[in-house]
Formats: sequence, C-alpha cells, structure tokens
Amino acid sequence: MLRITSEDVSTVFWKGLPGIKNLEGREVAAFMAVMASIVRTYETVHFEQIEGRFESPMYAAWLSQLVDLFGHEGMRDYWRLRRHNFSPEFVEFLEGKLENDPYQEMYPLGTYANPGG
Repeated sequence: MLRITSEDVSTVFWKGLPGIKNLEGREVAAFMAVMASIVRTYETVHFEQIEGRFESPMYAAWLSQLVDLFGHEGMRDYWRLRRHNFSPEFVEFLEGKLENDPYQEMYPLGTYANPGG
C-alpha cells in the first residue's frame, strides 16, 4: 500500500480529500497521482483475490477501506474523472459494490482544517 511520507504530498492529499475544488495548479496533478496509486493498488488486490491469493477476511477489510474512501468528495471527484483508467471488470465490480454497500460521508465539514491535529 502507498505510504505518504512527503509532507508536501500529504498536505495535498489532505487538502484534496474534501474535493479537488480545494486544489490549485499542480496540486490537482499531485492529488490525482496519489489517488491513482491508491486505487490501482485496490484493483490489483481485487484481481489477486479472484486468483485465490487473498483470504476472504483480509480482502473484506481491504474492500471496506476502499468503500470508506468514497465517503470523501475528493475520491468521488477522482473516480468520476479517471474511472476509465481501470479495467472494465474492476469498474463494474466497484460500482456495483458502492450501489449495494453505500459509503458514509466522511468527516463533518470543518474537520479538515488541521491535518496535523
């Protein structure tokens, strides 16, 4: 899984979670690149599970995290703009999962204000 160790990248990620409308210029590209890496990891895990390389309880936990990410407007922005970058099978699976197991909105308005606190 991607580890965000750069303070600049983590700041852009935090700033973009409530929506890409909060980002400017190169921040948008940085946020999209981080999200691409995250979602590509989930797509890989999905296909590894189909091949029997992940046990169901572990996969269920991974999938739960992915669904939680959709509780952030920034993730929904990313998916709307870049879903075509993923395999049709994964897109169909994920969108079906989201339809049947809807995400919860994450973090009430205002709680993004202090990413260090």
